[in-house]
Amino acid sequence: MAKEAQTSPSTPFPTAGLGPCELSCSHSTTLNFHQWVFWSTFCNGKVHCGKPRAAAAAAAATADSAVIKKQIIRFLQLLMQTIYWKCVVQFWGTVKIGDKTYLTTCDQPFAFRYFTHRDVRKLCEYRKHCLDYLIPVDDEEDEVQLIIGPPGRVFRSGFPEHAPDVGDYTSREYPQRDYAVDRVMGYWALPIYYHLTRHLPISKPRSHINKIGKRIRTALKSPFPRLYT
Repeated sequence: MAKEAQTSPSTPFPTAGLGPCELSCSHSTTLNFHQWVFWSTFCNGKVHCGKPRAAAAAAAATADSAVIKKQIIRFLQLLMQTIYWKCVVQFWGTVKIGDKTYLTTCDQPFAFRYFTHRDVRKLCEYRKHCLDYLIPVDDEEDEVQLIIGPPGRVFRSGFPEHAPDVGDYTSREYPQRDYAVDRVMGYWALPIYYHLTRHLPISKPRSHINKIGKRIRTALKSPFPRLYT
C-alpha cells in the first residue's frame, strides 16, 4: 500500500548539487520503496549552481518554467506510484542561451525511487552528472544528430525511445553512457509534455499517467534490445 506523499520532509541523504539551489521535496513509500520528488526555488533570483553551463541554463529558464513546474511535480508524484523498480526520473526542458535552444535538466523537477541507501547514492551521482549537459535541439547538422543523446532525439522526433540496458548504447548514441553503466540500468525517454513544434499538452490526467506507467512496464518485458515507437 502506498503512503501519502509528505511535503518537504528531511531527506536521509545529502541533496547538495542535485539542483541549482535549495530543493523542496515530497516523500512517499510503496512496498518498502522510497519515492522522492524534488523541485528547486530560485533563491530571490540568484542561481547557485556549481557548474557554469548549468547555471547559465538555469538562469535562462526562470522566466517560463514556473507555470509548468507545479504540473510536472504533480505528474511525478503520480507517476512514481505506477512503476515498481529503482529509478531516477528527470525532465529536460528548453532554454535559450544567446540565439541557440538547448535542453537542460537543471532547475527541472526530478524524482528518485529506491530501496537501499546504496541505490540512492548511485542515482544522486547520475543526476549530478546530467547537470553538466546542454543538448542542442535547433541544429540540423547530421553530426549533431549523433551526439544529442536520447532526450535530444526524442524531443526532435516526438517518439519515445527505450533501451533495457544502457550498456547497449554507444557513447555517441548516449554521451552519458560510460557514467550511467553501474548507476542506472534501463533508459526511457518519453515526450510527455509541451513540444515546441507539435504543441503537445503540458498536463496529463491520472488516467494518462497510469497508461504511461503501464506502457513502461510492458516495454521492459520486451525481448528487443532497443525500442522506437
